[in-house]
Parts: sequence; C-alpha cells; structure tokens
Amino acid sequence: MLPKIYRKADVFFICQFSEAGLRVIKCARTIARKVEFLEAKAREFSTLADKETLAFHLGQILKELDFRGNLLIASLLRAQATCRYLKIPSKIPLEVEQIASLQAPRYLPYQANELITAYQPILVDKDGYTHINLFIAHREVIEDYTKIFKKLNVKNYSILLSSVGLLNLYYTLNPQINSSAILIDIDTDQTQIAIVNKDNFFFSREFKVSRNFPEWENIIAQEINKTRNAYLKETFYKDPEKIVIFGSPDNFQGLAEIVKKQTIIPVEIFPYWQRLSFPQALLNQVSGSSGSYANLAGLGLKIIPESVNLLPPEIRKQARNSFKTKERFRVAYFLSCIVIIFALGILKNIDNKARFLGYVKAELNKIEEDARWIGELQERIEFVEKSHQKKPSALDILYELHQIIPADVVLANFSYDQSGQIVLRGQTPQMNNVFEFVTRLEKSAVFRGLEFKIRYASNKKSSAGDLIDFEIGGVKK
Repeated sequence: MLPKIYRKADVFFICQFSEAGLRVIKCARTIARKVEFLEAKAREFSTLADKETLAFHLGQILKELDFRGNLLIASLLRAQATCRYLKIPSKIPLEVEQIASLQAPRYLPYQANELITAYQPILVDKDGYTHINLFIAHREVIEDYTKIFKKLNVKNYSILLSSVGLLNLYYTLNPQINSSAILIDIDTDQTQIAIVNKDNFFFSREFKVSRNFPEWENIIAQEINKTRNAYLKETFYKDPEKIVIFGSPDNFQGLAEIVKKQTIIPVEIFPYWQRLSFPQALLNQVSGSSGSYANLAGLGLKIIPESVNLLPPEIRKQARNSFKTKERFRVAYFLSCIVIIFALGILKNIDNKARFLGYVKAELNKIEEDARWIGELQERIEFVEKSHQKKPSALDILYELHQIIPADVVLANFSYDQSGQIVLRGQTPQMNNVFEFVTRLEKSAVFRGLEFKIRYASNKKSSAGDLIDFEIGGVKK
C-alpha cells in the first residue's frame, strides 16, 4: 500500500520541552478536516538541558520527521504560566485583550511589559462583562522558545498552554458530554490537574509528583481535593461531576480507587490513544511510554483561537499583518481572475458582433435594392450597440469598487449578471465598515439606479481575531 501524500499546509508539528526531555509529534489534516497522527520522536535528558542543547535536539528530530517550514506548536508546561479567572468590563475582543494584559501585574510581581498574556473567553454575561481564563507567562520564558525557533529558522509557530490540549482531547473525543470534569495527566516528572467544562477550562495546576514518588497515589488524591476547593472558591461554579485519568488501566487502577474513595466523585481511566488515528507503530510507542502524550495530541485535534496563543505582542501583531497581507493578495488574485474572465467574454462578444456586422454589410451591398428591410435591421443593430455601450462594463465596475471600498474591508467574492444585479461578499473587523461600504455604493455614479441592502452579517473567529462575514446585494430600483 502506497503511503499517503499530504500538502505542506496540512502537515504540522507539536513539541514540548520538560526537565525530563523533549517530545515531538507529526500530524496532518485530511481533506475531511480530520487529524491523523503520523510519527513521534522523543529525547530523554539526564539533567536539565540548556537552550543550545534543546535547539540541537529539536533540530535533529524535526530533520528526522521531514520538517519543511510547517506550523510548529509548542506546548507550554502549566508550571511555566499562571492562570486566573477574571471578569472584564467589555465584550469587544481587542478591548478584552488590552484590559487583560494590564491586569497581569496584579498576579505576578513584574511590570506589564515583562509579562506575556493570552486568554480564553468563557462567556459574556447580561451586564456585558466577558468572563475569561487569563494566562500569564514571564517574557523570558516565552522568549526562550522564540530564540530556539529563530535559531532553527522556524517562522510559523504558536505557543499554547498544555491545559488547553487536555481540554481539547477530552471533549473532542467525547462530543456528547456537556458536564464538567477534573482531568488528570500524569507525566514522567509532573502531574497536571485541569478542571474543565464543554469548550472551556476554568482552573488548572501542575506539581512535581509522578509514579516514581512514594505514596504518589495518596498525594495526587490530596492535590485533587486542594485544586477542587480552590476552583470552587475562585469561580463559584458547580462541583465537577467526574474525574478522568488519562492513561492505561494497568497503570492507574489503584490510583482510581484511592481517588474515588477520597473525593467521592466517579473516576474514569481514559486510554485516549485507542480513539485517535494512530498508525500501529505510534500506537505502541504512546501506549507503552512512561510519559504522557495527552496534551500534545489534544493541541493537534482542533484549530486554537488566536486569543489563546502566548506569542509576544510584537510577533502576534506581525502575524496578524502577515495574515491580512495574504488575504489581500488572495483577493487581488481572485479579482484578477474575474477581470480576465470578463475581459475574455467581452472580447469574444465584440469579435462575434464584428463578424456579424461584416456579414450583414456584405449582404446589404449585394441586395440593397431588392431588400430595403436589411437597412432597417442594420439601424436596429447599431441602436442595440449604442444602448449596450451605455451600461457600465465589468472593468468599470471593478475599478469603481477598488476606488470606494473601505480600507478594512476585504472583498472575497463578486458577481454581476446581465440583468445588472450585483452580489458582494467579504470580511471586515467591524460592522461599521459594512454600513460605510453600502453608503459609498449608493452614492457611486457607476451604480446609479441600484438599491443596495445587507443580506447578512455574522461573526466568525479566525487566526487574526474576530471577523464579520457579510453579503451585500444590489438590484434595480
């Protein structure tokens, strides 16, 4: 059987550094938008590795996995960040982001410019407050990652908190579940606890306990109760209904019994790899590993909102500008194709008319005296030609759209039929831009005689932030 071939844009990598070592998973999205996990590589370290060592080993692994400038997602250990549940007095994403970043110094003893923030929106209440889970990391921690990626010439990357991966893993594989849960991920040298609900995680902690510790099962059970109490005190949400331990029943059956006894909450052991698209070699590698690949697999299952990305503000801004530039090039390319198609149609139409008029004139010269009605036919043809010339051409319309379209509006689709009906579809960050576009269309001399209406406008999340998809229709009055 021949191996599958994936486009470069569909292949991506997920990595995680820890004191114990380095893990990397290679993934791909199929045409059906499902995620397939292809290969995994790991390096174990006997001592804490420095940036040079990490960069060297990461470079070696990426080379072995045939990395070709694809997207690289870094899973940030929960211990390297702080999380806080906040209510922000705004529901505008950009304002929420700015206010949240100013709140960060309240929780860590550093200046705002020394901290990197990201957030996960949870809900907007009736008073207009946005409830968020704020992620805070020291700039030096994040820049350690960016320096490694720069050294390896990796330009397309994201830095995401590992807790988000646990959330994605559990609810993507269990879409029918809507209740809250406590997720337990036990790795080689640390354990993470995350309290989650559908599409959101509210609280998480990480501590230095693994299966190598004496009395590790009792310690983890006690830490679950501490985390649960802190969560209830900080968020005022309901008590979670289930505890889920990622891993094999062979390794965690004893832990499950102790945790159930001490917490009085149902406990489930979840061998997640059995529900994922793993080739047999990778399945054996993950199921037999002493460490956990749970959060890495979870980060690959869903496209993560840009607000959750712990990139430095300057890199995030550069990424947004790059996305907008690519969108403009894409739209320009699309419009160029439309112009060429219309131009070919017009040229063909003119060529056909020229041939027909030549034929008519030749026939008139032959039978002018015997068929005067052909003269009348010629006059009618000329009249039709003049009438046709009074209508705006496709080039006139495209040029006028270029002149009047607001700066923040990206036109994605344009159609114009023989009856004069026009349909415009596009995207913009703010609804005011759509209204402004309609006003300019109605004032345009080229579109005189048409009535424009907004057919729909809906919010859409993208890697550049929230956007508004819209459609404007223009018909004869």
